Parts: sequence; C-alpha cells; structure tokens
Amino acid sequence: MNVYNKATGRGTFATLVLLAGVLALDAWLMDELPILQHGLAYAMLQIAMVAILVKVLRLIFRGGSPPAKD
Repeated sequence: MNVYNKATGRGTFATLVLLAGVLALDAWLMDELPILQHGLAYAMLQIAMVAILVKVLRLIFRGGSPPAKD
C-alpha cells in the first residue's frame, strides 16, 4: 500500500468518526435541550455543527508539511 492510499484511508476513517461524533452530539443536544428542536435555534445549531465539521476536515486533509518550492 503506497503513502497516498494510507493517507486517504486515514482521512476517510477520520471523516467517518467525526461524522458519527457530530450526529451523536446532535442527538444528545436535542434530548437535553428540547427548546433547540424547533425554529431558529435548531437551524443555528445545525449550521454551527456543519461549520465545525468542515473546519476539522480541512485541517485533517491540509495537514502535514507544506509542499517544497523549487
């Protein structure tokens, strides 16, 4: 297995773990704070969770050393 396959495999695994974590956190928050289940609060929570997930995924896939300049 080459380095590219290992890196994409790790990234895919990390993505799935993060997505499962976000879904579990969402379900927990909906159970603990029923007021979040409707209206603007629900939309804001979902937007925040997606933004955090995207930010973390960017950090994962952009990680590592910067490319060397010739």
